[in-house]
Amino acid sequence: REYLAIQNDAKAPRSLTEAYRDSYTVRPAYSSKEERRRRAAEELRYFHAFDGRHASLEDATFLREADDETKLGLVRELLGAVGYLHARGLPHLALNSKCVRVSSRGALTLVGAGAGPKLVATKRPFALPEEWWPFNAPETTGVNAMIIQSNLRALLSMDAWAVGVLVVMIVSGARESPFDAEPNWTRGIFDDRAAVGDKTRSVFADFATFLRDLDATSNGCLTRHGWLVKLVLGLLTLEATDRMTVADAAALAGPDEASRRRFGPPLVRAPASGEPFRSLEAVVNIIEGGACDCVLQDRPFDTVPYGEILGFRNRGDGDRWDLFVPGLPAGDRLPLDATLRIAKLIGIVLVKGGNHKLAVELVGHPPNAALVLPDVRRFIDAYVASKPNLAKSRVRYLEYSGKGP
Repeated sequence: REYLAIQNDAKAPRSLTEAYRDSYTVRPAYSSKEERRRRAAEELRYFHAFDGRHASLEDATFLREADDETKLGLVRELLGAVGYLHARGLPHLALNSKCVRVSSRGALTLVGAGAGPKLVATKRPFALPEEWWPFNAPETTGVNAMIIQSNLRALLSMDAWAVGVLVVMIVSGARESPFDAEPNWTRGIFDDRAAVGDKTRSVFADFATFLRDLDATSNGCLTRHGWLVKLVLGLLTLEATDRMTVADAAALAGPDEASRRRFGPPLVRAPASGEPFRSLEAVVNIIEGGACDCVLQDRPFDTVPYGEILGFRNRGDGDRWDLFVPGLPAGDRLPLDATLRIAKLIGIVLVKGGNHKLAVELVGHPPNAALVLPDVRRFIDAYVASKPNLAKSRVRYLEYSGKGP
């Protein structure tokens, strides 16, 4: 479902849409109807097919001799692809030199969306792929004494580090991560994770030398483009809370003129049943990204405009995320059944059971601050009155101050 939504989105970058081919579900053969009924759910497997024509980044030996324009185009395509996933609330969590594919003509494709789709829809536990420690952020390799919490911001920050590693490989033409290392038992380093952590500490002990060596192997590409230096310094930051976001990195890199996006038929008002699920945390992140659209419906609760977010569903009720627009000044009329852009999140009406409602501000329609809370109270009263089995004690309003509810 996630891949199909990306494939049909006119705003999706070519680096993602041209990689995906098809998806399949496979069930094993069963010896009896009873066994099929008992094991059907647990045995269902999903397979996704991607275009494998181009070389993986680790095999793209031509990058050593590539010109600046080719390298910078690939960097921008990578930032555009990962930035698009992040704008949809999807951390990749498996970015490495094999899932990034490049052609000698300067085109990049990103294979797969990692563990993101499953994680943000269900909040299931996940395990980092151990074979890709050289691309994993330092908060996972023991460089910092940090407790990893599976919150979305932390996961997006882990992706940002991996993007920084891939940028270094593209610019230098290297075939492996600069933090790749082997265990050394004589030094008490017994596994790949510890080896990568030790190598990272070594690199950051003299990061100026690392940058000079990177500039030399890139044939001066790094220092000819000052924003590249800022980008590497921003993404390869040990402290996750200080690390540059992929969105900020993309803005720093500027528009990708070398690789235009492919605009196909837009996914307009697609059936909600085919749209992917997003957790509350993920949908808040999408709104904060500034590219979240909604549509209002003809069912206001006590005159407070009510509608739904386009493209993402809430597992609490299986339908699109619901929203309302409090604080509109008198005379401000909003169109129905028209696509409107959300400016920011004002607050969240938490409903026990998960069918939460989002209070939002729309672009071009700033609220009157004095009217917001009265409208929220009127909305809650009207919503509870419309649900005979819902007690008001099961509903709470949480004002959103930004950077996490």
